[in-house]
Amino acid sequence: MIHFVICDNKTNELDKIINNKRKVLIRGHSSRRIPNSRIFVDDELYFVLKGENYSKYHAVVVDALSYSKLTKNEIDEIFDNYKDLLDLEKSEEEKWKKKCLCIIKFKDLKEIDEIKIPKYSSLCDWMMFESLEDLNKKGD
Repeated sequence: MIHFVICDNKTNELDKIINNKRKVLIRGHSSRRIPNSRIFVDDELYFVLKGENYSKYHAVVVDALSYSKLTKNEIDEIFDNYKDLLDLEKSEEEKWKKKCLCIIKFKDLKEIDEIKIPKYSSLCDWMMFESLEDLNKKGD
């Protein structure tokens, strides 16, 4: 599976990933949404700066943990366990502290030739495709 991670520009999410300050990804929502329970080991990640239509960075998933129906205490515990790997700003904590969380560990981050992506909603923070071929069909 191919995943496009839409990175927030205001919090320099992509810069933190590139500079190895953010070693895991987090996504949280009030109900289960992608990538929760839909991302697996060896899936591919492509990082996109919000507002851009291309990706220049690639990594591979080494672990993905999906949680749902979390209590406030469970959410706080997960954030405490991963705070050093996440390097979150206060606004990001508030944004992602939700009942459904997904923690994604990745490896082998590398710069790649640009991959153009289809248009997406400004509210989108994640996109999935079966393969790059599917992506190219969607972009036509």
